[in-house]
Amino acid sequence: MSDRKESTIEELLGSLKERAKELSCIYEVEELLHNQEMEIEELLQKLLEILPHGLCFPEDVQVQITYNGNTFESEAFKPGMPQISADIIVQNLKLGSLSVSYRKHMPEKDEGPFLKEEKRLVGTVCERLSQTILHRQLGPVFNQLLARQNESGQNGKDWRRIIDMLRLTDQELLFRMSRR
Repeated sequence: MSDRKESTIEELLGSLKERAKELSCIYEVEELLHNQEMEIEELLQKLLEILPHGLCFPEDVQVQITYNGNTFESEAFKPGMPQISADIIVQNLKLGSLSVSYRKHMPEKDEGPFLKEEKRLVGTVCERLSQTILHRQLGPVFNQLLARQNESGQNGKDWRRIIDMLRLTDQELLFRMSRR
């Protein structure tokens, strides 16, 4: 009975260590994605180095990222191995994908050689990457909008004019709009 308890405790500790690695990887990815100074291509190159640390056998992990027709791969990348992947989707457009595989055959886990949590990790990282790309694409558009508002001197006064006009002309419509 004691051996059984020890083995269960060891399994739980092993599982907790894996979750800690995944969480640490997510934190590193978040720090990387918040770096506004870094170009997307450089960011993707760094992601190749960070992502393996969140998987069971980081020394054997290889990562491939495709983005806007460019491919970024781990050193000594071997194609054709079982992989988990997720798409980089920005505004319903597939801009690329993120794939993780092992350089050699590994023991079977939940999904081929991968744990279900590792698949979730790859999906989460890809989703955050997609959000970062969208944010960077929208930044210049937002700045242009602000510049136009400042040039015209309106600074949001259009809404006030509309509300004032409704107050004078159609108070019922104003009331319905303000309830929403």
